[in-house]
Amino acid sequence: MAILRVKSDVRSAVWDASVGGFVGLKPGDEYDEKDPVVKQAPWAFQSDAVTPSKVRARSALIEQATAEPGELRNR
Repeated sequence: MAILRVKSDVRSAVWDASVGGFVGLKPGDEYDEKDPVVKQAPWAFQSDAVTPSKVRARSALIEQATAEPGELRNR
């Protein structure tokens, strides 16, 4: 199990179908090489072979800022 880190010049969000939403990529965030986000956006990651570290938590869903058409939100 190899650990990959988000490159220092990447500040982006990519779609993660496993959580059904966008996942923010911040420089230094750690991902397992088998994570679907890594497979979808390999351009955003670099090898972490030099520095041993722990695997980050599973992908987190980014909150949607606006309601979908017809969606009612609690106030």
